[in-house]
Amino acid sequence: KGAKMSSSKGELVTFDQALEVYAPEIIRWIFAMQRPNHDFSLAFDEDVIKVYDEFDRAECAALACPADRSGKDGFLRRAYEFSMIERGSLPESQPFRPPFRELCNRLKVCDGDIERVLSRFYQNKIKTPFEETAFRQRARNAWNWLKNFAPEEFRYELNKVPLAMDLSDAYKTCLQDLIQVVTSVDLETVDPKELNQKIYDDVIRKNNCEAKDFFRIVYRKLINRDHGTRMPGFLKELGRERIMNLLSV
Repeated sequence: KGAKMSSSKGELVTFDQALEVYAPEIIRWIFAMQRPNHDFSLAFDEDVIKVYDEFDRAECAALACPADRSGKDGFLRRAYEFSMIERGSLPESQPFRPPFRELCNRLKVCDGDIERVLSRFYQNKIKTPFEETAFRQRARNAWNWLKNFAPEEFRYELNKVPLAMDLSDAYKTCLQDLIQVVTSVDLETVDPKELNQKIYDDVIRKNNCEAKDFFRIVYRKLINRDHGTRMPGFLKELGRERIMNLLSV
């Protein structure tokens, strides 16, 4: 990391470390996509999310392409074939794979408990043993990345107990109204835009509070930071019970 392979500078990254972050087929895919006479980078920072997204899109394009196709589509297909650990065993259609960023957020909500993430968010989406195995692999990689390699802004933890804060009566009322909003909607199905609108209408504007200050207080109560991932989606991931506990005043 940090220098060309021909340089004496930089930090050595072993394949064992790479396998903490990437599934084996993704490492093989990264190599298969490169021209052999060009050097390339293996990301361990925020670009890990980009690599996973690119692999998922490439997998979709490769499986939609006939095996005998030439040109760019044929190259994608061959690179994908070479990335598979067991040769000749390509899926018939694109398997379900949770988006990496989404999976990271849900792992943080569930304190890294892969089984809890699976049962709460993905049980009805995973249909085959291949998909379940791939899910567990990706979840382990995502959690390892969060713990050991992710930038600081990704490495927050949920508060275990309600955080005591010295708040004005107005902002205490805001928190109580936010709890009311959360209990009045179905967090599983509500659209994030609709939830965001309700937060502004029924909490911020209703109490004539500053949005920036209000969100800072909520993030402090939830993760003890001044900011975090987008509030509506974050609240949907947390679930009603945890929100009510952490936002209590």
